[in-house]
Amino acid sequence: MTDNRHLSAEELAQHAVQALTSEESAAVRLHLSECAECRDQLAEITGDLELVAMSVEQHPVPEGARQRFIDRITAGRSHSEQPPITPVVSIAREKKPARQAARIAWTAVAALLILTAALGVKIFFLNQQLETEDALLRREERQIQAHNAENLRAHALLDVLTAPTAQRVLLTTGKTPPAPSARAVYLP
Repeated sequence: MTDNRHLSAEELAQHAVQALTSEESAAVRLHLSECAECRDQLAEITGDLELVAMSVEQHPVPEGARQRFIDRITAGRSHSEQPPITPVVSIAREKKPARQAARIAWTAVAALLILTAALGVKIFFLNQQLETEDALLRREERQIQAHNAENLRAHALLDVLTAPTAQRVLLTTGKTPPAPSARAVYLP
């Protein structure tokens, strides 16, 4: 393992289950203190290992096992030298996916509310425009009907004036010099 490359997934997995020698483990910890990408990869591997551990059926610990374990640890430390304390290098950043997921969900809800409000306003204005155009159309239809009625009266008058059976009479005053005259058309 060199400092110029990233750690392999196998090396990270062995480090996660503490299967490396102390020298190899120290080299891995040194690399992890400098490489964020390898720390992220180790965090993923650790998470996967935790899921595997959680999927195994759990059995109760036998009575007294905990106390025997603690006694062995204290007895082992009293007989051997205290190992040097090495600084702990955090390999995982605190991720708060639940908080981030909630933030994303609330952002989506807010965006949908804004979109709903905008569409509601647009619908309101479109309805107003539709009502205005409908009123204009009705007014134009009434005007067209009034024009049609006038046209019908004009056609009726024209029919009377141009009818072949109509008699034309010239109206004048009695035996007086010519004076203004008028004409009338009568259709029996």
